[in-house]
Amino acid sequence: MSLINGVNTSAVFASTRDISGTGGSVQNAQNLGRDDFFKLLIAELQNQDPLNPKDDTAFLAELAQFSNLEETRNLAEVNSKLQVFQATTLSASLIGRNVEAQVENPTTGEMETWTGTVEEVRLGGDLPTLLVDGVSVDFANVSRVF
Repeated sequence: MSLINGVNTSAVFASTRDISGTGGSVQNAQNLGRDDFFKLLIAELQNQDPLNPKDDTAFLAELAQFSNLEETRNLAEVNSKLQVFQATTLSASLIGRNVEAQVENPTTGEMETWTGTVEEVRLGGDLPTLLVDGVSVDFANVSRVF
């Protein structure tokens, strides 16, 4: 493990490789924060050889990777919010409709199919919860609307 001013450079370079699409995932890159990037960048500038300064193209490539990381994070956040909004809108349209869903049997703990009419939608958390004939059903467990 290599450290520059308290920043693990191995994690930084692994994260930037993940963002560049060489087989990793964006999830791993989210461990690298904005502050870590700037600490590393400042450390590189402070510790570079004055007679052989860093190539401008390499510096710009790092900035572009950081910009890419920020845009990916922003896009993931917007996408997550959009999914919640879509689930909320769709679940509200189910009020009064018959649905089939998988629910956990409280006595056996096994999943079983439950069919009924959606009475209300409860918001809070990542996805809405439907009240189907008195039984609470996670929106993600709805398998059929009829």
